[in-house]
Amino acid sequence: MDDRFDERLTTLERELRREDPGLDRALRTGRPRRVVRGWALLLLAAAFAVLLGGLFAGHGLVLATGLVVAGIAAHLLERPLARPRYGLGEAPRACCGDGPPGGQ
Repeated sequence: MDDRFDERLTTLERELRREDPGLDRALRTGRPRRVVRGWALLLLAAAFAVLLGGLFAGHGLVLATGLVVAGIAAHLLERPLARPRYGLGEAPRACCGDGPPGGQ
């Protein structure tokens, strides 16, 4: 292999370790890190309690509140997607090519 290629791989590995030490630890030990979202589970349980309370009481506003809070809790429980590499207010950059699309 080329020395430049090895150097680039070493640089990428160093950046990965700096950006995400938890992933580095998981790769070294062979065990993925465990994400505990206990407060989101409690929020989901409370939302279902409110939802059932609104259903049995026949009160639409309480029922709607339970639905909204259950949606928020479900959103908090799902795994996040990969973080975007651009900042707030900054447009995403194209992944391929050097110029704007359309060759202009």
